[in-house]
Amino acid sequence: MFNCAGWGCTSLEGSGLQSGDNQVSVVARNAFAYLWLIRQPCLLLKLSDLTTVTHALVTSHLDYCNVLYMGLPLKSARKLQVVQNAAARLLTEAKYRDHASPLQQQLHWLPICFQAQFKVLVMNYKALHGMGADYLKDCLISYELAHLMRSSGGVYLPVPSSCLAGMQERTFSVVGPRLWNTLPKEAWFTFSLLSFHCLVKMFLFPEAFNTLLLIMEVLVICDFRP
Repeated sequence: MFNCAGWGCTSLEGSGLQSGDNQVSVVARNAFAYLWLIRQPCLLLKLSDLTTVTHALVTSHLDYCNVLYMGLPLKSARKLQVVQNAAARLLTEAKYRDHASPLQQQLHWLPICFQAQFKVLVMNYKALHGMGADYLKDCLISYELAHLMRSSGGVYLPVPSSCLAGMQERTFSVVGPRLWNTLPKEAWFTFSLLSFHCLVKMFLFPEAFNTLLLIMEVLVICDFRP
């Protein structure tokens, strides 16, 4: 069984990372099929219409239940990233060999792995502010670290200290607090969901694209093709 305890998503058949990899392959294949269909009449569509169709048929497939992809190997996540890169090139009329990172920044898109992190953080925020499911809030055991953050009164979410190995590291009770604790304190204290979205994206964007440069270097060293 694909471990998604606390995520509120339907379990996937199979076992461990293998089932996750199979699911990623299916999503990537379907998204590429829609992208191929969109390319046919693209010259007849206005940019706004082309953007709407791409979001409806392609990026929505990539975003659906993407929290389940947290912790998957790079080679699995890259299958989805290739689809997002192709969609970005389509919307920006870029060439196939153009680097995708500047195009994603132009479109204000987070890379696939960071989109999953963004969604986890939003789920965290909603759970802590009574806007999410109760069972998600029960996964977050919060307490105030008065001796460390007495001046700010920030709320720290402790990561469970049980055996964090294998699939347990990918549950919401572990991933949620771990990501939450990396946020700047301004994000902890905002009372507006929209403001939280903006603060989290401002936090993730520099990290995402700096990390992507390092990943691309690794892929080149390992002789992966773009």
